[in-house]
Amino acid sequence: AEIERLQNDIEELNCKLDMANDSKAEAIKEFAEKVKAEMVKSKYVLTVSPYARACNAVIDFWATEIDNLVKEMVGEMDV
Repeated sequence: AEIERLQNDIEELNCKLDMANDSKAEAIKEFAEKVKAEMVKSKYVLTVSPYARACNAVIDFWATEIDNLVKEMVGEMDV
């Protein structure tokens, strides 16, 4: 009976951990999307700059890096 109770406790804790990981993953994704949205706003401001093409390339590069980082961080929680 004690083993069964402990197994139930372990299952309950695993369920809570999964829920926490899901919440953390969603928070990471939401943060990344907000950062990228601000970066896109910068692209429109920079269109009047003589360096617009270079600046936009840098913004695009970092947006991709943010996506890769999110995949890495969220993927770690799936383990």
